[in-house]
Amino acid sequence: MQEKRGLGLKNLQLFTGNFMRPPKAQSDNQQDLFRHRLENIINMRHELVILAHGIDWERLDDHFGKFFSENGRPGIPSRMMIGLHILKHTFALSDEEVCAQWVENVRHGAH
Repeated sequence: MQEKRGLGLKNLQLFTGNFMRPPKAQSDNQQDLFRHRLENIINMRHELVILAHGIDWERLDDHFGKFFSENGRPGIPSRMMIGLHILKHTFALSDEEVCAQWVENVRHGAH
């Protein structure tokens, strides 16, 4: 059986470089015209959706934003990283498994 591991010190080094703060998501009304809204596709009463709505994402983004640099390559949005971390620990998944689950399950995109 494959050992499940979290982010160890070796993997943590990947995140200690100079990363720029990711840009805030902006709504493009023209693109939204041709896209299905996530609210119309998923069950809004699902426990993960309810959890996502109960989290103060802006506060977390402000807190973690101070760790980003003004220079360097763009970082991954903190909401995505925190959401994946929540899924990883909630369902006892490895890093690889949580990424695979996120790709396969549209509900996880609600995070």
